[in-house]
Amino acid sequence: MQVSQNYTKIPLLIAFITILPLISMGQTSSINQSENVHFGLGFGGIVTTTFPAKSNYTFKGVKTSIGFTGGGFFQYDFGRKKNWFFHGELNASFRKLNATSERAEPSDTHYISFKKQLVNISVPLGIGRRFSIGDDELFSMSVALFAVLDLPCYPRVADITIGTYDSPQNVNSVLCSGMFDVTFKYDFVSLSLRYGFDALPVINAKGFGANAGADSQKFYTGNFTFQLNFVIF
Repeated sequence: MQVSQNYTKIPLLIAFITILPLISMGQTSSINQSENVHFGLGFGGIVTTTFPAKSNYTFKGVKTSIGFTGGGFFQYDFGRKKNWFFHGELNASFRKLNATSERAEPSDTHYISFKKQLVNISVPLGIGRRFSIGDDELFSMSVALFAVLDLPCYPRVADITIGTYDSPQNVNSVLCSGMFDVTFKYDFVSLSLRYGFDALPVINAKGFGANAGADSQKFYTGNFTFQLNFVIF
């Protein structure tokens, strides 16, 4: 199946993204002398919950699935005590989305089912503040707020059942979302806990056949991410 073969490219895609900070190291030798600039890598898991928007369909409970994420990050410290920082990333994540409406019987035409596996490329950009934990300078905690720019997802097709028809349909990528981050850091390793909610629908599934005149069905996603980050310098 063509879609399943595409996922063999995921490790190569994430590997490419994670080596970008290493390439930058060779191009920023003058910047490296500043303790305000940091580069690193991050790897972890992502828990995605699919929230169907209110419509003429009655959905079962929300669906949650686990995927993984990885990428590289850049951080610039500023402020009088260098407690504030600007943080930017380039990440790839593998996610699964799933939503199913109630169905009285197999021949029920008032029914929609949506399943999608995708590789999502995102660029989180935001500002945060760092706080010391106790007297040990190696420990710190930070909070940050990000705007996340999402590049077109891959593949851009979802498996959708509307009524009694099964048909793959194109999806609309999320262009921007928001994310809140709490990070606990020890020396050069940190644990980042994040929650983000897509501000725009991830898909518009238009009806056809007996449901051709139905309104488009929209879905949103909430994402909880747990990620280990390693500062290279």
